[in-house]
Amino acid sequence: MTDNDITALRLHLRKAGFHPLPLEGKAPRMPGWQQKFNPTKDEIRLWPKTWHLAQSTGVLAKFTPAVDIDITAEDAAEAVEALAREFLAEHGDVYVRIGKAPKRLIPLRTDEPFTKMSRVFIAPNGTGQKIEILGDGQQYVVDGIHPETGRPYSWHGGDLQTIKREDLPYVRRGDIELFLDAAARLLVKEFGYVEQGANGDARPLPHIGDAPPAAPTGDAPASSWDFKKDTRLRSALNAIPADEKVLTEKSGDSHITWVNIGSAIERLDWGERGYAIFRDWSTQNAQEFDERGLRTQWASFNRNRNTRERPITIATVFHYARQFGWGEQNSAKHQKDTKQEKPVLRWHGDVDPLESKPQLINKVLPEVGSGLISGQWGTYKTFLAFDLAASVMTGMNFIDFTVARRGGVLFIAAEGASEVPARLDAALRAKCPDMGRAPFVWLETCPALINLDTSATLAAIAKKAAAEMMARWGLPLALIIIDTIVVGAGFTKEGQDNDTAIAQRIMSTLAELAKATGTCTLGVDHFGKSIETGTRGSSAKEGSADVILALLGERNVAGTVTNTRLALRKRRGGTNGEEFPFTVREVDLGADRHGERVTTLTIDWTSKNAALKRGKAWSKALRLLQRTLTNALADRGAMHRPYADGPSVRAVNIEMVRIEFCKSYPADGDEVKKQDARRKAFSRAIKTAQADSLIGIRETGGTTFVWLSDA
Repeated sequence: MTDNDITALRLHLRKAGFHPLPLEGKAPRMPGWQQKFNPTKDEIRLWPKTWHLAQSTGVLAKFTPAVDIDITAEDAAEAVEALAREFLAEHGDVYVRIGKAPKRLIPLRTDEPFTKMSRVFIAPNGTGQKIEILGDGQQYVVDGIHPETGRPYSWHGGDLQTIKREDLPYVRRGDIELFLDAAARLLVKEFGYVEQGANGDARPLPHIGDAPPAAPTGDAPASSWDFKKDTRLRSALNAIPADEKVLTEKSGDSHITWVNIGSAIERLDWGERGYAIFRDWSTQNAQEFDERGLRTQWASFNRNRNTRERPITIATVFHYARQFGWGEQNSAKHQKDTKQEKPVLRWHGDVDPLESKPQLINKVLPEVGSGLISGQWGTYKTFLAFDLAASVMTGMNFIDFTVARRGGVLFIAAEGASEVPARLDAALRAKCPDMGRAPFVWLETCPALINLDTSATLAAIAKKAAAEMMARWGLPLALIIIDTIVVGAGFTKEGQDNDTAIAQRIMSTLAELAKATGTCTLGVDHFGKSIETGTRGSSAKEGSADVILALLGERNVAGTVTNTRLALRKRRGGTNGEEFPFTVREVDLGADRHGERVTTLTIDWTSKNAALKRGKAWSKALRLLQRTLTNALADRGAMHRPYADGPSVRAVNIEMVRIEFCKSYPADGDEVKKQDARRKAFSRAIKTAQADSLIGIRETGGTTFVWLSDA
């Protein structure tokens, strides 16, 4: 490439939202490059002179981090890439950069910067390999000649002329930590790698001595509590890493705690100061468990396990136990509250069947209940959530279903919070373009759904929001959406996403939140690898849901998803399995402060009654446009794909329709007045038909095409 070509590329990267850097090979030579954000156009044009040896181009990783798969076994590298696609594709478009194959890199984006993370391994051939997450303070090459291969870097899934930062998968630190955990398991279990440790705090389990939460007071189980019967605490204790199952002595306290997980543990007693005493009855009588004997046994245990002695307190045990839903249920207060809940007998005739199932959206969502918006990646689950929210707030039909209870929405954006304003605005424009400020509020964090007290925490927040909505709009809080379950869950241990008890805890949190707030509460979740199995993880998720809205589609090898549709997979008040096809449409929201166009997507329903979803069809005023467009499509139309991920439709140049429309439209006055009247009539008809979802319009290659929406 010439200097002019390299400069043009760097200017393009700047315009596409990246922060470019000049590189010599892989290294930046510019002083203070770590803080070189938003270089001006003039600066970039000077780089070929000031850094004439820098023929390669890189980008800063602070806001565009990257997964660097530094694995030299081709099958293992490809497997990690496939895993990354499964994790990331729901969040944006996945592009892969190849330098020295089979190593590869996948760029990401975030507005919540994090530092480098990595996992280091020993491969079966004895070489050291790793997976790195490049972040704040780092950079990576996007274009140039690889110094070892002597060949240009290549891209798959797109190229640097088409890739935009806004299209990359949006991630937070928690997303990457989950991916690193999964990638490590994959390499160890499937390819025989040996993990050497984590760098950058890649979601380690909490270590003993880390200052865990304080032990609860007043809620301790009674003395001689039967350990064997509490399977949740047994699971929690088993979650403690092997090298943390240790002996400890509290200074000034005769009570000694020894955690040796296994069937030999039968009892847990509470010491005078709140410390736990675990007794191993398989070794010797508890009365003989003195300090010397325990220390001797620990020394043997330590030598055999090659572990380090570190203290463990009951607070640490509770830290793990809470993740498995144990703690509050065992408290005296909880037992007292439970006893107050007496069953109520209801007799036939006491309840009107017509009023027994109040609905939020008729035959789709209950007024009070919980469920899931679930589906394959790339099927626009979050966009469906905003379309649903827009219907509830405006009272406009959801597809062909009436909104029975108009109200406000609380959206908990556990991920992708920066996308909320744009997606909400696009959904509201599609439903009710004249609406002002909407009764919509969102959170950018979500307390861990697996914790027992999360439903109470969220209920308190929701009730505060509900009071504000009622005061400002006179509307109740009607819908709560959590996007997504996998991020909001707060998993702390591998395998928890498939644990039945954990899945039940998550669904119970949704149900408790719905009941406490009088709302319909939905979680956005993903399908597993098998579509037939449904929502990823334990079957307890779908089994506990009142409703499941499933997003389906066909995906080709390039990642394009077609035939997108919503299936009512589970509902209480209608036939399950009914499907409703839809397409997505790009919405231009205007220009930002840099003059760049801001776009997003919204959903267009194409069911048999979609054109009537606002109670409108082709009115008399639109009949001329309908007839003219139908004839133009028949005579001069051709198959086009307006949206890259949408279906092909028969469309025609809108100018052809305008010419024929104006020829047939009656007008009075001189020629100038006639032309003006016809122009205004055509413009008015087009805008009305588009607002009523009767037609679709999109500019492609400089030509504006129009088509019938029910095509």
